[in-house]
Amino acid sequence: MTIGIFTHPQAPALDFYRSSGVLAYTDNTLRYLSVTESQWYDLIDCDIIFFKSPNSQTYVDLVETAKAMGKPILMDYDDNMHSTTPCNPAHKVLGSIENQDTVKRCMELADHIIFSTKALQDFYTAMFPKIETSVVPNAWNPLIQKWAAMPEKGDKWKIAWRGAAHHLDDIRTIEPQLTRLSVDKDFELTFVGLTDWISKHLYPNAEVLDFEPNLFKYFHKYINLGHHYGICPLVPNEFNLGKSNIFVIETLCAGAITIAPVGFPEFDMPGVIQFSDLDHLDDIIESIRKDEIDREKIITEGRQYMNEHLRIDKVNAKRIEILNKLKLY
Repeated sequence: MTIGIFTHPQAPALDFYRSSGVLAYTDNTLRYLSVTESQWYDLIDCDIIFFKSPNSQTYVDLVETAKAMGKPILMDYDDNMHSTTPCNPAHKVLGSIENQDTVKRCMELADHIIFSTKALQDFYTAMFPKIETSVVPNAWNPLIQKWAAMPEKGDKWKIAWRGAAHHLDDIRTIEPQLTRLSVDKDFELTFVGLTDWISKHLYPNAEVLDFEPNLFKYFHKYINLGHHYGICPLVPNEFNLGKSNIFVIETLCAGAITIAPVGFPEFDMPGVIQFSDLDHLDDIIESIRKDEIDREKIITEGRQYMNEHLRIDKVNAKRIEILNKLKLY
């Protein structure tokens, strides 16, 4: 079958984990469509139209056109579009009633919606109980995301955070620990993707690596960073409860262990050390300092879990089932 996909050139990670990068392995013909340039005749011979996180009136118009053409519509959401916070630079747009109404309108027209987490599915099925939905987690692609060797200790324990400035509120939840780590002689703290001047203001002694817009160069940079642990602080709010497993996947590929707070379902998996509060995090940091953590065991268990449950061919089995059902619709 032919699947028409509206792509996100400015957000390659969205396309890689949730759209083109996974649908490419479903043994179907893909047609890549532009949100701003595609016309009705680009959709006319598509069997299914796929939208990734549609929001805005532009998307409503596209979805309504596809619906009027009798096309089965498949959508995918991996963020809670109704629970962004003012700390997110996109909140002024995403959090507006007008934009949230466009998300609702798009969802109302979907024949099936895929969510990346159970938390997102639960949130939105409460709003739209009659729409068919499924949970399909993010997948690990072994053809692209090669496993790096577990880094040796060296002179310092290397801890890395990766993300962008809209995660500053998350970073501040472990502010005392990050401040101490940035000046501790036994550790090297690295921020990947955080704006340099922000990092230098908060943690002047930490290493900073610029954001890499090329997704595949980013994979190479992060997976070969040589860090031993990846730290992922999170504010306990509705938006973060829907967070997916990408951080864990990429950190395990790098041969590192994820450190994350308890209470977030997608981080409750092998390959992750969870902390219950800041005192507990301090204890974990001291265990790292004393080399008391069996890194090889934790990483091996995490990678086994990825191979058994998150490998792209296994994850895509559900996606293929959904596509085949829609084709018959």
